[in-house]
Amino acid sequence: MEILENIIHPQSAQRIELLSYITTIAYMILLPYLGLLLSSTLLSCMFNCKGKKTKNSHYIKLANDLIKLPTFNLHASLGLVLLPLFALMFTYAQIVQASSQLVFDNLFYLIFLIVPAVFLIYIYKDSFQLSDIAKLVNKTKESNENKDAEFSIYKFTTIKLLTNAPRLAFWLLLASSYILIAGIILISDSTRWETAVSLSDMLWNDATIISFLYFFSASFAFTSVLALFLFFKPGSYNETSDRKYSDMIKRFFLNTAMIFVLVQPILYTLDLMSVPTIALSNSLFGITIAVITILLAVASLLYHMIKYNEMKYRGVTLFLFIGLFALLAVKVQVSFNTSAQLQVKKVIKTYKVHSAEIQEQLGMK
Repeated sequence: MEILENIIHPQSAQRIELLSYITTIAYMILLPYLGLLLSSTLLSCMFNCKGKKTKNSHYIKLANDLIKLPTFNLHASLGLVLLPLFALMFTYAQIVQASSQLVFDNLFYLIFLIVPAVFLIYIYKDSFQLSDIAKLVNKTKESNENKDAEFSIYKFTTIKLLTNAPRLAFWLLLASSYILIAGIILISDSTRWETAVSLSDMLWNDATIISFLYFFSASFAFTSVLALFLFFKPGSYNETSDRKYSDMIKRFFLNTAMIFVLVQPILYTLDLMSVPTIALSNSLFGITIAVITILLAVASLLYHMIKYNEMKYRGVTLFLFIGLFALLAVKVQVSFNTSAQLQVKKVIKTYKVHSAEIQEQLGMK
């Protein structure tokens, strides 16, 4: 893309190190939030459809609660996905220069997938604010006589449009997440920069599929842990009333979190085995030990909460999961730094030549 070619300039070693820190921070923001959007949208859509079919107001309420997790403010949501994406584009453009133009192009095109998805999610969230639906989802007792009448609201065309919005949003987020993971895998393997010239070369390989499955499982586990933390605060609605609904969501999120946490060590091991040799380093194996340790700790805490039916360690579990995503962001950047060493040396050499030419022109030599 011409816009990226125009902003590429030779960089010093200090600036490249600073850009690496910026990239790591961008991953720490983008990966967990994108995973939260993806998993909460899918779960909310599933429970919304199930609630309409079974005419169960608890499922509708859970769908509403789930979609509220990542949708606190439209501008903030757009900022949490767009700012990290722009940061990744511009930092990689400066570090890698023109060696992997395919990654830059697809990071830019992700904007046209993510932005509509975010708007659709907020449209879906606002559909719950309609008075009739709000009245429906807040009911804890319902009679068989009026159940059909209450759910007849979903027959209106407008309501169908609003409640079907998350399906399209989910597919857009799924495609965005997969393309992002594919770009990360490609940028971490400098041996493919010259051979990967088409979108299919970047998307369809074993490393991308395995990494995406790990990201998918981590996203669902993170959403479940976050829901346990937010929905069961001391003195909250789920703790003080509606015991049937409280028990249902507690059981669902604990079991979901445990299942996806247990599969992560296997997927992470496969993901590590798919890392190209040029990106391997001692730091990467150190991060692996830390990730496995956190997963074991989280599994132990979840097992304790399931066994004793208590939310005592929900805060610690969430803190550990935030640390897990931070380690995953560091892992991505460490892999890139190791793989791109030769390219970085070329950039620094070019910077020194360019700097010497400027000093000579200014008469400083």
